[in-house]
Amino acid sequence: MKHDIKVGQQVYVVKPKRSRFDQESNDYETVTKVGNKYFYIGENYSQMKFDLETLREVGETNYLCSAYLTEEEYAAEKDLTNAWREFKSITNNLYSVPKHLTLEKLNVLNSILEGES
Repeated sequence: MKHDIKVGQQVYVVKPKRSRFDQESNDYETVTKVGNKYFYIGENYSQMKFDLETLREVGETNYLCSAYLTEEEYAAEKDLTNAWREFKSITNNLYSVPKHLTLEKLNVLNSILEGES
């Protein structure tokens, strides 16, 4: 699904940390150009190119930026990722079925994870 990005629109750009010593440098940036497949931020040599569907930067480096329509959208994705990591950490350390987990509860968890809700 292509996002409806327009020239002059502000998008929240998340720049990856290149080392553990780097600080996050996320900020709102202005869209300078929009095409059929890509949109651009910045001018001339500092221009960054983003895919309109994924909102991910297009390039040949390992440190690509991501764009979000709002800072709140980024925070929600970050919270979801952190909760998922916590869940994986808990389940990864289980070598047997916890006493409080019943077959019914496990079946509910499985159906949620398989997308059946």
